Amino acid sequence: MATGLRRIDNASRAVRTLDYQYPYTKCEYSGGDLIYWAIHYTHDAALDDENWKITKYTYGASGIEQIETLTGAWDDRATLSWV
Repeated sequence: MATGLRRIDNASRAVRTLDYQYPYTKCEYSGGDLIYWAIHYTHDAALDDENWKITKYTYGASGIEQIETLTGAWDDRATLSWV
């Protein structure tokens, strides 16, 4: 489990680093796990804007198993073409 926690810490560190490059971010958590993280280059961008860069984290028994990034609307994040 410690490995999974380390991976989450590294993902959080990357989020903080990119916050300086992209002024607007959104996150969604489930049970304390980061599921979706999105960035947009425009401050206060509309959630239905198609230019969000959205990252999805998929978890397994030992932590994060898959990380995917797509571009689309934050409002449509669950229905994007994830693998």
